[in-house]
Amino acid sequence: MAILEYGPIVTAARGKLGGVVLSANRSAQYAKAWKMPANPGSPKQLENRGLMSDLGLQWRSLTTAEQAAWDALAAAPPETDYNGLGQVYLLSGFGWFCRILIRKARQGQLPTYTAPANVVEPPPTAFSMVLNAATGAAGEAVVTFAPAQTGSRRLVLFIAQAAGQGTNIQTNRYLILWEAVPTTVTTLDFSAQYFETFGNTQVGQRFFGILYYQKFTGIRSTPLATFTDVI
Repeated sequence: MAILEYGPIVTAARGKLGGVVLSANRSAQYAKAWKMPANPGSPKQLENRGLMSDLGLQWRSLTTAEQAAWDALAAAPPETDYNGLGQVYLLSGFGWFCRILIRKARQGQLPTYTAPANVVEPPPTAFSMVLNAATGAAGEAVVTFAPAQTGSRRLVLFIAQAAGQGTNIQTNRYLILWEAVPTTVTTLDFSAQYFETFGNTQVGQRFFGILYYQKFTGIRSTPLATFTDVI
């Protein structure tokens, strides 16, 4: 489905319309023919599909009051979501129900069907990465950050590669590296994941990172972002 922004004429578009993919770069809007993407069935994809399979049934088992509490959370959410045009949009109550239960499951927590307290979490206070050209050896990719401070939080780390060398334009194709970093850890070596995901990276390639706190309620903080170039 395409996302369109209307003015006197259509001024922006993202997504798929018929057999055409609509997007934009720094020069202008563009369109290209759509083709079937690869479906590698990665462990993360398979895990998400398994978690999603029963959520509709679980939602229908809630009382009207329980569903209304999720709808109230969705109406004034503790996190801000954006569409492909950078515009704020709101999830439904069912969307928040799925989000929270999946997040908790992926951190090894038991499901909780009651809507969490609507509390905005502050971001971590420090975050940096050091990346070397990847060969799969230890010590080539290290992230350093402030600890999660209390036992009610875990750290969640995303990383993405820039679209090309010399660009500061971020992509929305971030990959989850960790969703349950221990609260006392301040440095992690992710060389194995770095090499497995991005292959033999080269000097000068730029990477973006986003770090969140996630409370045991499933609510995430506003993010702290950083970027670094491969050395």
